[in-house]
Amino acid sequence: STISRDVASLLASKADVLFVYFGSGDGPGSLVRWPLRVARRALKAIGVRRGRSTVAMPDAASRDVTPGDVTPGGGAPRERAVSLAVIIWALALSHEKRRKLRASWRARNLGMIVVTDRYPQTQFLGFNDGPLLQQCAAHPSRILRALARWEAAPYAWAERNGPDLVIKLRVAPETALERKPDTGRAEVERRVDAIRRLRFGPGTTVVDVDTERPLDEVLRDVRRLVWCHL
Repeated sequence: STISRDVASLLASKADVLFVYFGSGDGPGSLVRWPLRVARRALKAIGVRRGRSTVAMPDAASRDVTPGDVTPGGGAPRERAVSLAVIIWALALSHEKRRKLRASWRARNLGMIVVTDRYPQTQFLGFNDGPLLQQCAAHPSRILRALARWEAAPYAWAERNGPDLVIKLRVAPETALERKPDTGRAEVERRVDAIRRLRFGPGTTVVDVDTERPLDEVLRDVRRLVWCHL
């Protein structure tokens, strides 16, 4: 976030720039997601765990589900359940990504430079800016299947309309743990590996930048890459 905002600020002194945050964290979000974020923070502050309201999922359709987003179901053997809170959260994120993608493309078509922090992807489902309801795509319920298709749509749009330039910030798991110690080593290693293996289409230039160096050196290299690409 620090580097993407720095690039947007630098370019804004020379051209019209739109900065877009595509993540699901504490960056700029939509009004639809705002009350969900407030509720989540409030529940976490008072020590309330995630609710038990769930939707049963056949085991074959529950692969690759993000740990913590799925809990054992009470139905037939080898069933799982997806939290209703996760479904609501996923739909809110999908709505937000639709709006932000359309705004990005409008700005691009007007000749503006669009700088994004993160970008939707479909290669790693359930985390890292990918769809969260893929396990519902084969659910017996037509409603849940329809919700899964609706949620997945903007991620597919983003895949068909890739960025011109992608800068991957390469970081060692140990360094990432120092910056966010509450994430956990297994999750950090999974995210680092996903970023390393993430691929884009032939119209996208992808560059790796080593972030194990001082911030001013990283910023200098990123700025140079952006200017050269322009």
